[in-house]
Amino acid sequence: MAEETIEQKEDLPKKLLSNMLFDIGYVNVFIALSSGVFMTGLLLLFGANNSQIGLITSIPLFAQIVAPVFSFYIDRSKERRRLCLKTIFPIRILWIIIATLPVLVYYKLLPIPLTVMTIIIGLIAFLGVYSGTVWMSWMADLIPEKHRGFVFGRRMMIGGLVLALVGFAGGRYLDFWKDNQYFGFSSMLGVASICGLISFVYLSRFPEVPNQHSGGGDFSFMTIPNKFLEIAKNKNFLNLVFYNASIGFATSLIGVYVTVFMLKEMKLSYTFLSIMVIAHSLTYLSLAEFWGKLIDKYGCKPILIVCTRAMIIFPLIVIYAVHNKWILIPMNVVAGIFWCGLELSQFNAILKLSPKQDRAMYIGFNTMVTSIACAVAPIIGGFMIDEIGAAKFNLLFIGWGGFQILFFIGGVLRYIPTLFLKSIVEPKEEKIEEVVRVIRTTIGTGFIDGMGVLINYMIIPVQTARHLIEHLIDHKHVHKTDKKDAEH
Repeated sequence: MAEETIEQKEDLPKKLLSNMLFDIGYVNVFIALSSGVFMTGLLLLFGANNSQIGLITSIPLFAQIVAPVFSFYIDRSKERRRLCLKTIFPIRILWIIIATLPVLVYYKLLPIPLTVMTIIIGLIAFLGVYSGTVWMSWMADLIPEKHRGFVFGRRMMIGGLVLALVGFAGGRYLDFWKDNQYFGFSSMLGVASICGLISFVYLSRFPEVPNQHSGGGDFSFMTIPNKFLEIAKNKNFLNLVFYNASIGFATSLIGVYVTVFMLKEMKLSYTFLSIMVIAHSLTYLSLAEFWGKLIDKYGCKPILIVCTRAMIIFPLIVIYAVHNKWILIPMNVVAGIFWCGLELSQFNAILKLSPKQDRAMYIGFNTMVTSIACAVAPIIGGFMIDEIGAAKFNLLFIGWGGFQILFFIGGVLRYIPTLFLKSIVEPKEEKIEEVVRVIRTTIGTGFIDGMGVLINYMIIPVQTARHLIEHLIDHKHVHKTDKKDAEH
């Protein structure tokens, strides 16, 4: 694989942009078919209990703890392209191995699938943290600053659409194989693995770019702890970290078990779960620009307060969805609205409250603390559900068991992060009452404008394919005409 080098340029090469768009498309097909609902379903197929699901789910989050160490090393590396490719390729191979596991289990050739899955997921998680850190550093220098908004904005839009649509197709496919889900999962993960390898091919075509910070600074095992102790003295940023950790804990406590509850207790189909994801994605993607403008104008803190308060109600709705599953569709539409605002505000708040010269270490500190909270939460949640077992009591027209109690606790815990938000001081923050008024009066227009952008993104690939077909037809026609002229 020949090494290419590119200096930072004012214009983004068309070949690079084309490779990026193909990489985005294929990698999101891979992600859509190998994570989320489908990963939880695979673990249930292998006979995992709630505690085991919580443990396996927490592995990638525990792996994030070492991200700051990787970041310190990678920021000083000269060959980030090579490092990125050398860690992503084994991940793709490991997913091919995972794709074979359901068939091996079906033929009773693998008696301990959960042990094997845990080991492989662990390897993928740590390789993924390293490759993700390298990728971010590489892309930050590869894409000129003036193009980043366009490239990453398009990446989010196209990636979100692919995730939603492919996720729906994957759900329909698994429901087709409901009588033998072992072969359904194996073939679907096989397709995911192939798409992952194709995305790797396009990624390998990205050029190298010099790392201006390579070779700088000496590393010791005390460098990062000493820096983190210094960051912890910044009380304002520390309150933001506590907010991120507490909202992450409350969310991760119930996150994976919502899917388990819907598959095991409510007996919902994968198709229905995929429709929920599409409903969530439509509002999430269409309102990204709307929330971005509000954050720029009114600040991150009031948006975080509004969105966090809205999150409290969603776990309680899931509890009562046993009476009518269709309520989950509008719930996900509304959830997409507020999750978009929350996640954009979180990201911008970290950038705003961290000093520029030490931003990488501040982000690393936030990642480490938040990852610990998010990793512990699903383990606690799974243990709680398994300890409660089949015990139930009736209250407010609902039979309350392990899942219902956990969801109620998760909803209540989402209030605690707002207490940390009140202690954060943000420059030029607006009063929350004014922000709520603006949201109420402008969100409809923002949604319509965002949907227009989404529709354009869906039309662009169709137009591109049409132009390509027309070009091939014209080329074939010209070739035939030239051949006839030659015969005469």
